[in-house]
Amino acid sequence: MTVRPEGPEEPEEPEEQDSAVFSYHRKSGYGALLGALLLVFAFETLGIHFLLQRWSPAAAWIFTASSLYAMAVLIADARAQRRRPIVLQGGVLQVRIGLRWTVAVPLAAVAEVSEVRTPLPRRAPGYLRAAVLAPPQILLVLREPLTAQGPYGIRRPVTRIGLAVDEPERLRVALGTALVEGGR
Repeated sequence: MTVRPEGPEEPEEPEEQDSAVFSYHRKSGYGALLGALLLVFAFETLGIHFLLQRWSPAAAWIFTASSLYAMAVLIADARAQRRRPIVLQGGVLQVRIGLRWTVAVPLAAVAEVSEVRTPLPRRAPGYLRAAVLAPPQILLVLREPLTAQGPYGIRRPVTRIGLAVDEPERLRVALGTALVEGGR
């Protein structure tokens, strides 16, 4: 018997009837890229460990431990992408991108939902690129700045959010319907 303390493979659906779940990990290619990267990372770590071992065993083990930590963070982020989808529920769009960024967007704060024709620069002021590898497909423009929470306690104000999901048209329709029902 195998015990899996981390929970079910797929995220649980929210209990309320007015919710919609949008994945963003299936079509991004992140899993394949991560697998290849981890394989290269493992061989590189092993090789550098043995090279450093000749000069400083302590440095070799510090390097190896930090490499293992980096691999664990990458794996945790990939798992979080599957388990923390974007959810539209109760008048709030929960934008969650792996372990990277989280922001709760009340639909009343959304000024505009549009298709991304020209992607904004990643570092544009007030812009959160909520996409893993794919370019953003949907742009949310907010009426007022919201605070996005990032890794290691980083917080930043956002006024525009670029989203990339597996089913962009379904998200666009769900947001449009929710905004109309919300009285906008």
